[in-house]
Amino acid sequence: MNIGVRGRVWVVAAGLLASAGLALGQNAGTTVLVVERAAAGDFLVDAKDQGLARAFGMLPARLGELPREIPNFPPEATGMINILLAAASHPASLAVRYDADNPSGAAFGYGLVASVKTATREEAEAMQSRVSALLASHNAPTEANLNWATMADIATPAGPVTFGPREVKPGQWNWQIIFGNVANPDFAAATLPEPAKGMKTLIQGRLDFAGLTPIFDMAEGMVGGSNPQADEFFKGMREAGMVGDDAVKVRFQVGYTDEDSRSITVWEGARQHMKAWHMTETPLTKGELAAIPADPTFAFLAKGDLAWLQDMMDNIAAQQPQAEEGFNQFKQATGVDLRNDIFGTLGGALGAYASDATGGGSLGSIVALISFKDRPAFMAASEKLRNFANSMADQAPLGPGYIRVTPWKDGETDLVSLRFPGLPVPLELTYAATKEWLVVGLTPQGVIAAARQASGKGDAGLGSGEGFRAGLPKGHELVSVSYFDTSRAMKCGFPIISLLGSALSNAVRSPGDAGRDPGLVVPTFGELAKGARPQVRASYWRDNDLVTETRGDRSLLVNAAAGAGVVTQVAPLVAIPALIAAGEERHREMGLLGASPQAWALAAFPTTFVPSAPSPAMLGLAISGARLVQPQVEGVAR
Repeated sequence: MNIGVRGRVWVVAAGLLASAGLALGQNAGTTVLVVERAAAGDFLVDAKDQGLARAFGMLPARLGELPREIPNFPPEATGMINILLAAASHPASLAVRYDADNPSGAAFGYGLVASVKTATREEAEAMQSRVSALLASHNAPTEANLNWATMADIATPAGPVTFGPREVKPGQWNWQIIFGNVANPDFAAATLPEPAKGMKTLIQGRLDFAGLTPIFDMAEGMVGGSNPQADEFFKGMREAGMVGDDAVKVRFQVGYTDEDSRSITVWEGARQHMKAWHMTETPLTKGELAAIPADPTFAFLAKGDLAWLQDMMDNIAAQQPQAEEGFNQFKQATGVDLRNDIFGTLGGALGAYASDATGGGSLGSIVALISFKDRPAFMAASEKLRNFANSMADQAPLGPGYIRVTPWKDGETDLVSLRFPGLPVPLELTYAATKEWLVVGLTPQGVIAAARQASGKGDAGLGSGEGFRAGLPKGHELVSVSYFDTSRAMKCGFPIISLLGSALSNAVRSPGDAGRDPGLVVPTFGELAKGARPQVRASYWRDNDLVTETRGDRSLLVNAAAGAGVVTQVAPLVAIPALIAAGEERHREMGLLGASPQAWALAAFPTTFVPSAPSPAMLGLAISGARLVQPQVEGVAR
């Protein structure tokens, strides 16, 4: 066998393993990961998706015509396509285990089983014939497996891989891939979550994060000790329960009912890591929900504060002397301790939303809000930063007065805006301080509307919205919620989905078979949008577990159109970082703090760059952003 043939054999074997996935575990003799999915056709259950289902049903026939139409069509491509189509048309599962006491199987105690759940032995054997033919076309030698007579082995650089039909129960056959230490390929069945009542499950699984520990320990041994940022990252991951003996476990289900689509995610044992995650048991109140209007296009609100951001900045300062020096110089120049005087005065609840009232419901109408811990302290710090920013702006080559951070009022609400008197600059970043909330937005109009809503001068609030209330889990005190108006987003995304639908319908039609026509893959907009449900997500504590439930529309096309609508609005923002970078040198020449425009805006608007509350999984990764923050601090210090 020449080197080229060996390479192709490894590519085929690696493809089989890659299609299965690979994960590692820690606890002896335990299941690390198990995931099951339904057959591909089961995902299209809504009447609005039947055109899409028809088109997908015609795809195998169309793919079968390609070898006759495309010159020199690779024969192995045909074989691989047939294998993938056969796998997709059946339910499938992936499971990984670890046995610390038995490092056999060429995988140091790890074992993996990927299964395609065929209905009969004949279907499993047909799939085996396709795989065997593909391997034979690459001169890949196989031999009978000693444990299961119906399966075969192939040697790979990673170790032997077993594949083929296996009778998992009397009369029930699966086609499987087995790799590593697997004495009993049926080890994972008992670890799957119980199906939720009234819900047809499409995807379900469970992951034990302790299974990441061996890889994590290996990485820590390689780079730890000599890299302070890496050491803090590893420490943060352990404290957040992402690795280690007491790491959290997560189980999840995705499916649908007769009315909607649903997903349920449970972080088992999350309560013991609540402090590290900077979370709280305190639920959202009606008053906090009322700070967001009843009809946003999207909204997010959660209990939380910015203590995690303070911790990250403290870690940066401890690891980087120049960063600590930058913080100190910033304080000396402005009189404000950014970590304590700004971030330490905010928290309790935080969120963001877009609505008609704040600017038409598009991305330009987004406002962010966070409740005050200590409003007087924040206002005092804000005034110092405002005075500092104006003194620096007066030194710009334009001359004094052309750039101003200006305080003003709307009733009892204090506002501050970045203005450019005498210049036609289309920008007026604004923040408002009500009695309870800090509100930040892109336009003064949006901030005023949001501040009035937060002050009780708007409508009855998010909690009164019919679509929002219908999507909430009943009988729970919620610590976070989010809302997405699917119908609104579809208006922008429908043209993209309709074009993709035409592409698919044309693709499955045959130049030689006029009878194969899926018709309209995507219904008319009116038909698709009729009765579309918003997506509502809510999290709550149940004993020691953190539970997140999501409800939305059953139609894949409805959700795809809404997602495309978001993309059409977000895509133009991709150019913003490039524009900022291009203008950075010009800002330096103008003398604005002698630093980047981000640093100048930070002085004027200290909350502009504050991210929303992190998810549990992201909290352990927060320290990895140290290198992103450091240049800004250094810039202010210059």
